[in-house]
Amino acid sequence: MNPKTPVTQTIEAEARTAAEALGLRMNLLAASTEDEIDTAFRAAVQRGVGALLVGGEGYFNSRRAQFIALAARHRLPASFDRKEIAMAGGL
Repeated sequence: MNPKTPVTQTIEAEARTAAEALGLRMNLLAASTEDEIDTAFRAAVQRGVGALLVGGEGYFNSRRAQFIALAARHRLPASFDRKEIAMAGGL
């Protein structure tokens, strides 16, 4: 999630509720810069995260190549909400 996005708290609450209903554990990773995205991916790998659900917002869309490359490098399934990311090679 991008903590600089105004709806982050609402989305976080909804995601936590959904994860709990499915019996899943959610790790929230925050990033709002290129370096923080790299750090979030490293944290995900260190925590043994099984997959990523990347919050949809403008900055993340502008960094889609970075997200796709990091997901491939770390062999970490990542789901995005924009067709542009899927068209660029994301899930």
